[in-house]
Amino acid sequence: MFISAPITPNFYTSNRQSPFAYESVSPRKQQPTRDYSFYGYLLLFGTSIFFVFNVWTLILCDYYSTGTILDWFQSDRYYKYLIPLLIPVFLGFAIVNWLGMKYFRHNA
Repeated sequence: MFISAPITPNFYTSNRQSPFAYESVSPRKQQPTRDYSFYGYLLLFGTSIFFVFNVWTLILCDYYSTGTILDWFQSDRYYKYLIPLLIPVFLGFAIVNWLGMKYFRHNA
């Protein structure tokens, strides 16, 4: 003969309200938001200046002479490629380093 245990509601699955549900909770005060558009324009301006300088040093300096210190790039065949090509390599190493840190931290 099968005798079953009395059916009692499970504490974790019951529909009981939290004891704190009826307390009056004041709404969170809104923090003033900061306007970051200045930093966006600054980043846009800096990257555009960097792009124009790199286009001039890599392509146009062989055809135009300005008579300034930038004419050093006209005779150079190595260092004018160093900075523009170093940036993607640096970003690649930074991304791989970040990915390795994520794998290390979230290893289960």
